[in-house]
Amino acid sequence: MGVPFQIPKRDGVRRRKPNKAMYLRAHAKRRALQRFGVVVNRYQLREMSEGIRRGRFKLVDRRSLSRTLWQVDLEGNEAIAVYDRSQNCIVTFLKPEWVWPKPKGPSLHPKGNR
Repeated sequence: MGVPFQIPKRDGVRRRKPNKAMYLRAHAKRRALQRFGVVVNRYQLREMSEGIRRGRFKLVDRRSLSRTLWQVDLEGNEAIAVYDRSQNCIVTFLKPEWVWPKPKGPSLHPKGNR
């Protein structure tokens, strides 16, 4: 498939080296296209991320300290966006039927609730 981010020389100056947030955004764009047939650009991702930070979307579940699931609208398609608070970006998009709530009550994990 190749390298997703080429770093071409332009007038002898290299572009910025890609960071983790860039790879996460590229992954989210690929999954939106693959799962919903919707092309999402970086401005739409940024707008959705701002909406998540400001509470405009419905919180579905909190999976860890940094990852949360939010119900968003992708051009008429209901989708679940996985938001990474540490990177301040959307990581991927899931179909709603793929998400189930964490079980209530005591954990089956030997070290307690995790």
